[in-house]
Amino acid sequence: MPSASKPKNPTIQDLADQLAALRVDLADLTEMKGDVGKAKAHRAADTAHAKTTELRSEAERLAIRAGERVDEALGLVRQQPVQSLALAAALGFLAGLLTARR
Repeated sequence: MPSASKPKNPTIQDLADQLAALRVDLADLTEMKGDVGKAKAHRAADTAHAKTTELRSEAERLAIRAGERVDEALGLVRQQPVQSLALAAALGFLAGLLTARR
């Protein structure tokens, strides 16, 4: 039956080599983590840019629709000025009642 061999005691050079290998591994991991962070930042920036473009387009579309509605309202005021004035007075009176302090 073979006898169990004792574990070899590491020398200072062995420990220094292992430490150097650990330093290299740590540097590689740090670099990989930085690359992953940069990639995530680029993806987030791309997503934000796309959303900004989408929201800007939607805002422009809504501004055009609002302008069209204002033009329609002005057309109605020009066609029916007396009714428009009476409606504005009634709405002002109602707003005054709702906001009056008691």
